[in-house]
Amino acid sequence: MKRCNNCGTEMYDGYSICPYCGSKETITLDGMKEKSEDSLDGWRYNFDYSGSNGGYGFEDPAAFKSQYKLNGETVSGNTTNNSFDEKKNIREKRNKEPKDKKPKAKMSTEKRTLLIVGIISLILIGFAVFDAYRRIKRNDTVGATQTTYEKPTIIIRTYGDDKTTEIETEEYTEELTTEVASEPKDVPDGYKGPKIPDTNTTPLTIYSSNGDARMMVEYFSERYPQYASLIQIEEIYDSEEYLKKVQEGLSNGENAIYCVNTDYLGRFIASEDTATIQDMGITDEMYEKSFEFTRNTASYDGKVKAISYNVMPGTILYRKDMAREVFGTDDPDEIQKLFSDWDSFFATAEKLKEKGYYIVATPEDVKQSTLGGEDAKKRVDDGVLNIYDEAKNNLEIMNKIIEKGYSKSAEDFMWSNAWSDGFKEGVFCYFSTVWLDSYMVFDDTAFYQNCDVVLPPTKYSYDEDYFVVPKECGSMELAAFFLYEISCEDSISYEVSAKNGWLPNNIEAYKQLMENNVSYSDTFEGGTPLAKYLEAATGLKGRELSVLDDELEESMELFSGAYADSEDLEFAMNELITDVKNRYSDVIKK
Repeated sequence: MKRCNNCGTEMYDGYSICPYCGSKETITLDGMKEKSEDSLDGWRYNFDYSGSNGGYGFEDPAAFKSQYKLNGETVSGNTTNNSFDEKKNIREKRNKEPKDKKPKAKMSTEKRTLLIVGIISLILIGFAVFDAYRRIKRNDTVGATQTTYEKPTIIIRTYGDDKTTEIETEEYTEELTTEVASEPKDVPDGYKGPKIPDTNTTPLTIYSSNGDARMMVEYFSERYPQYASLIQIEEIYDSEEYLKKVQEGLSNGENAIYCVNTDYLGRFIASEDTATIQDMGITDEMYEKSFEFTRNTASYDGKVKAISYNVMPGTILYRKDMAREVFGTDDPDEIQKLFSDWDSFFATAEKLKEKGYYIVATPEDVKQSTLGGEDAKKRVDDGVLNIYDEAKNNLEIMNKIIEKGYSKSAEDFMWSNAWSDGFKEGVFCYFSTVWLDSYMVFDDTAFYQNCDVVLPPTKYSYDEDYFVVPKECGSMELAAFFLYEISCEDSISYEVSAKNGWLPNNIEAYKQLMENNVSYSDTFEGGTPLAKYLEAATGLKGRELSVLDDELEESMELFSGAYADSEDLEFAMNELITDVKNRYSDVIKK
């Protein structure tokens, strides 16, 4: 019980304002003085006093609000109608009413509380019985306790010229298409993947230099919400810093997965600190739906050490209207004959030149096919340098394009304005791939429905992304489970690819795209030519990567640009080989 210091009336502990005089002296509301004004109206009837004289509370909410400090300010209200004297007169008037007028029976606070508790208990029991029945029906062994799972967190790091770090942290809510479920989910029937991780496992960080990881985590978290709070995504948008982070993470055995582009994959799969898929718990059979060339590309000493979630088979994107004008047809089967080999390529270039057109925008366009194509050898094999034939072939082809005037520009390069505006300025084709095909028109509707694709003279892949995991990763089961789900599990692989415009490294998921006629852009009249991309991907064998692949390709590109118009190609080649051997003498012995 409490006693009002103003009128002396005793009351139950639950009261914060005297129900007789309205005084709040020595009365508190258990730390909830700063209550929102919107909800106070609903509170006033909770302060009725049930006693021998009948209950009485505030008639006007303003009187109740006036006693409280709302939002940090004392609320002043007109309480004249609720003053102590007036309330006392009203109470005395009620006491003088005839006794034969039977007052309406009131339920005590204790009985009212018990009744409410009883009703709520019955409702909860009903829900529990229904949930147990539902679980029995679907043979669900997951615990019945529901939990609201946290969503993954993204940390974005960008680096300026001074290498100072800016960090922005945001909750992973904007990218999620649905709320994270409130209870754990089992793997589908017939699951044949790696060991299912415990929900108490060590948290895992997924590192990326693009936004693709977010999309995969989104679907994984929707499928298995019990793991959502165990995953953090960290994006680092600086190539030098990112590669350094990957190297350190593999060496230190961090609890992490790293997304790496094909350009840099060789240096990481060559490391003893990088796990094989068998180290992860993923067997060859689990990964057999992937395209062969991705397994070969990710192999070192015969063991697969990285998993790819997408494929980017090389194609040639051409203008159909120009094809009809120059060659009399835009049929892909006929246009394919114009690019069956490099001799055919140059014959096609000559015919275009006669009509005032160009086969490519810049000489550098061909490098996707000439550097790193199917014909390329392993660039460094047991200390032996093997780039001579690859570099010379690239240099000769670029030199001929410049010499014959087959490119719109002889001096510009890929990603320049001159390159991107090629279709508008008489360029017939681009060496391309699925994402570039979809966006090559650069929002220019003049080329919508006016393009198609064929295969290049030398087959190539356009830099897929792969995931690598430290051999000493402390979250290996969770890492393997995630990688299996986003690459080997058909439905997630299909959904992520269909939504985000890439081709899945999962043949069954790829076939689902074709069956559902999924299209990524308006570039093509009949939709994205998935059948042609499938033909390109299945025809690739892949090539062995070496630890110096990215550095050697950069050197070949630089020397090609410097000596592409040189009459002395042999001199240029000797310069290249000498420079490379001097700079990488610790790896290259011959």
